[in-house]
Amino acid sequence: MVSPVRVLKNPKTNEYIKFKEHVLSSGFPLHWTHRTCCVKDTCESDERGKLCPDWQITVDVPFMSHCILGRRDFGEAIKSPILIPAMEVVNQIFWHNKMGKREIYRMNINQTTPEPSRRPPVHTDHSYAHANMLIYLNQFDGGRTLVEGVRGPKPMEDMIVAFNGVSHTNDPPSKSSDRRVIMVITHSV
Repeated sequence: MVSPVRVLKNPKTNEYIKFKEHVLSSGFPLHWTHRTCCVKDTCESDERGKLCPDWQITVDVPFMSHCILGRRDFGEAIKSPILIPAMEVVNQIFWHNKMGKREIYRMNINQTTPEPSRRPPVHTDHSYAHANMLIYLNQFDGGRTLVEGVRGPKPMEDMIVAFNGVSHTNDPPSKSSDRRVIMVITHSV
């Protein structure tokens, strides 16, 4: 079976290195996100244990998040002052991998921590055609991405994986001292 996950080349430009250092710094703002699968970024049920009115999923894994570019289909847009350097890094990756110009639909930094025997629900990021790109910004154990039930490659710091906008989830990091910090980009096909 051919894996639905492709590994892209990371040019590790100076802009990427500076961006990553900033995101991983102790001063970078991350915000509590109660659910993986809220339809709206602006959902107001951001309290542990409160059921999101948009979904009937009762088991989910909360995480920390920094929205760079919100879901335009819900009237969201620029959410962060790091939009310009993030776009520069993503466009360098597209160029380096000969992917051509792509429209960016959403960009987010996600940080998850170990959650024994729990993982986020299987989901797709948009209801329309799109592709996903994940950049693993740090080193951690565990935390593999599963796409259509197929376990992707073992994550390594600076690895970039890409897949079509299909159902996916991820394992949590496995060591209690680890955090899994990734940049999620959804874009045109």
